[in-house]
This record gives sequence, structure tokens and C-alpha cells, in this order.
Amino acid sequence: MGSGALFEREGEVLHPTLLCRGPWADHGFLHGSAVCAAAGWALERAVADPTLALARFTVEIRSMVPLGPLVTAAWVVKPGRRSMVVEATLHQQDRLVVRATSQWVTHRPNDLGGLGGLGGAPAAGVMARPAQALEPFHQEEHADQVARGGRARELGHRLGFGHQRGTDGLAAGARP
Repeated sequence: MGSGALFEREGEVLHPTLLCRGPWADHGFLHGSAVCAAAGWALERAVADPTLALARFTVEIRSMVPLGPLVTAAWVVKPGRRSMVVEATLHQQDRLVVRATSQWVTHRPNDLGGLGGLGGAPAAGVMARPAQALEPFHQEEHADQVARGGRARELGHRLGFGHQRGTDGLAAGARP
């Protein structure tokens, strides 16, 4: 296992390590997280513009993926300055096992002076991702918030969305 990586790369071919095995038994198949990671890696390599951030990521796993080399390919389907659609495929022995699509969008300033509701611009050359930009959740500090509506409501509040009816742009009593 050595490095602790899921895959060892050889050009556009990913060789899975033992960390990619599924948790149920040694059936010789990759678990879904490893498959999605490989698809995400292929998609990211096709996006050359560092100002674009991932907005949507869809993975279609067409069959169980055997523990073996994955040949990756990715291409831009819809280029653009503000939005881009990228697709990727993973093949094993000339058989399509995974197809992924993604949409990438530019960061743009919001009325709060930050980017995308995250409260500030990323450092030069660094793209802020929501998971990196927010403070980590701590169960003790947020137990009362979780009890009142769960982590999704807390996350919405931290991203700048109102958490009470009528404060999030919805009329009181309206359904989202």
C-alpha cells in the first residue's frame, strides 16, 4: 500500500491499490468512492481554467468495476468563459464501466462582498471550495442547531441563506 493513495498513475491509466477494494468481502471489485474519485480526477484534468469551480458532478457506474487498471479519457463538451461542461469515461479492457459529467462555473462577487456567499475572496491562485472555506462542524458547539433543523439548515445559514421562513427570500408560509 505504501503511499496511502487509492491509485497509482501511469499516464492516463490508473492502477488501483488495495485501498480501492469494496468493504463487504474480497470479491475483486472497487468500491464506489474510489470509482467516483477516479472519474473526478479525470474531469479535473480536462479543465484548464483555474477560475472555474465544480458546480455539478454526476457519475454513472454502468457495472461493478473489477480491481484492475482504469483507462481514463475526458473532454470538454461545452466550452465557455463563464460555464463549461466536461465529460469523462473510465474503461477496463475496452469496456466502458463509468461515465461522468460535470459542470464548471466561474466565481463571481455577490452583494455581500465575497465569492459565492463564502464571505471572502480566495488567496491568489487558490480556488475556494465550500468544504475548504467553511470551518469544520463540531458536534458540541452545534448540537442545539442540529436539534433545531439539522446540519443542512446550519450550513445554509453559514453560507448566508436565511434559516427562518421569510428571511430566505421566501414569503412566510411559502414552500421552496
